[in-house]
Amino acid sequence: MDTGSSLLWVQCSPTCAVVDTYIEQGINGVFGLGPQKISVASQLGNKFSYCIGDFYDPNYNYNQLFLGVGASMDGYATPLEMSEAHYYLNLQGIDIGANELDIDEAVFWRNTTDQSKLTGVIIDTGSPATWLIDQAYYRFRNEVTSILAQLAIVPISNCVYCLCFKGNMTQELEGFPDVIYHFSEGADLQVGFNGIFYQLDLSVFCMAVFPSSQLPDEKFRYITIIGMMAQQTITCFNFR
Repeated sequence: MDTGSSLLWVQCSPTCAVVDTYIEQGINGVFGLGPQKISVASQLGNKFSYCIGDFYDPNYNYNQLFLGVGASMDGYATPLEMSEAHYYLNLQGIDIGANELDIDEAVFWRNTTDQSKLTGVIIDTGSPATWLIDQAYYRFRNEVTSILAQLAIVPISNCVYCLCFKGNMTQELEGFPDVIYHFSEGADLQVGFNGIFYQLDLSVFCMAVFPSSQLPDEKFRYITIIGMMAQQTITCFNFR
């Protein structure tokens, strides 16, 4: 399931070049739920909702997708703007625990007049990690580093922008404050440490939040992406 794709990819025989990458990752198809007219979501009236209870367990009972009339709208709502290819949200600020990060809200605004780059904030199930525009990322990184100051930082040779620490995530992050993304009209996304960090190996864990300036596609280097790991909460996401 990918809200960043409007196409329905299935395994071909012989395999298609575009699909081969997914198959190599053990994925037999991609269910595109992007906002373009050709997507399944658009053909169902852009009504769908999903809940990701556990990103790491594909058999988790509460990982669910509802389509069409089965989609429900409960709880707090925030405006969702559908462009040709993405779902945009109005992010107003980020807290880590009781600390509100000193981020100018304007860095999250969407500039529709400059077509050379993508700006604003999108929500995307096709991206496991969250990518913050640099002005926000370094505030976020500095706060995390301050909270975990007692832990040794581990440099990763093939990822100079990765922030990794020595230790077991479950043990070292006990008591780590939730991250709260504040969206317009009072809607908040509260994310526990499982949506912020991942265990790289037995003795090293890393932050799954990266600077968007490091995205491979230059056009995306000024955007913020709320990825799938940050969405794995008891919250259900409704698109309609």
